[in-house]
Amino acid sequence: MTLIVHAFGAYRTVLTGGRNREELQMSSVVKIIKKDTTTIRATDMVDLDGLPVKLSSGNRADVLRMFGKWGARRVRSLGIADAIIVGVPGSSHTIADGNFTAGRMAAAVAQYGGGRARPILHFTEAMKPAHQGNKKARDIDYLGTVLACTEQQVAGNVVLVDDVVTTGAHMVACAKKLRALGATVTIALCAAQTVKLAVPEPLNLPPFTIGS
Repeated sequence: MTLIVHAFGAYRTVLTGGRNREELQMSSVVKIIKKDTTTIRATDMVDLDGLPVKLSSGNRADVLRMFGKWGARRVRSLGIADAIIVGVPGSSHTIADGNFTAGRMAAAVAQYGGGRARPILHFTEAMKPAHQGNKKARDIDYLGTVLACTEQQVAGNVVLVDDVVTTGAHMVACAKKLRALGATVTIALCAAQTVKLAVPEPLNLPPFTIGS
């Protein structure tokens, strides 16, 4: 079963030239959410209520607020405002406490009326991420063997949340785990989709599907 992913924006990972303004904004949003301290070179943004959001490394709260408002509105528009919002754990996150990037994003979505955040997923062992050469970090079958849930059963709609979707392996593994426990998992949110080619409107992406 596939997942329909709604992304706040997109940016290219392989560049044939510089990133455009919207791509710079999106790569900066991801850096800020992840507390990446590398230089931010993007113009500021506004949230759905027209409030300014300064894109700086010390302003994660406002960037999470912007994502939370967007995510909550998207969840409500899909008619699943009662959904459980679950952050996709990072490769090194082995405690189901919500104190990780996607956990904070899930809490932000719930804060603005987009369901109930529950940090119920974690890995049983820490892994190096895929960008550090760990092929297992994108092996859905392997991820399923080291992914754990704090609940024996999960009923109702679940919306998954992650910071970046490249292959979507972590998201798909989480969806499979939760479906096996009884949840309905068809929708996911992310801050950014990484793409190889420039898209016409990086801040206005159509939903896309991952999984099989």
